[in-house]
Amino acid sequence: MHQPFFMFRREDNGWCVSSSWFIVSDKDNPILKLTRDLLFEYWKKYNFLIDYFAFHMMLKLSAQKYNYIWDEVPFISNQIPHQMQFKGLWDKYSDDLMKKFADMSDFHKLTYAGNRNLTDDTLFNYLISGRSKY
Repeated sequence: MHQPFFMFRREDNGWCVSSSWFIVSDKDNPILKLTRDLLFEYWKKYNFLIDYFAFHMMLKLSAQKYNYIWDEVPFISNQIPHQMQFKGLWDKYSDDLMKKFADMSDFHKLTYAGNRNLTDDTLFNYLISGRSKY
């Protein structure tokens, strides 16, 4: 099924309506174009990032302006693709652990941040080394 615009969404917490790490869109999407234009205007005035979530704030403004487009984006929670990152990425690798996450979602938001030992047998290390069979 073709979806002209998709982002993993979240409950609106006042400034953020979606994740920014996975975006699918047809060309010339008005929400993304306005978000881009707002960010361009921001960078004309500032040469530093005032807030880490500036993109999310601009996206929310754009989604509000083009609410008829935003309302068509299916609500698929950004929480499931975060599960591996929060609950298992740094655990000892096992096929059962990997299968649990593979069955949850085809996409996973991961991180390399933190003081981690890259020589151990964590799920993270299996993924980046290609040793996982999934």
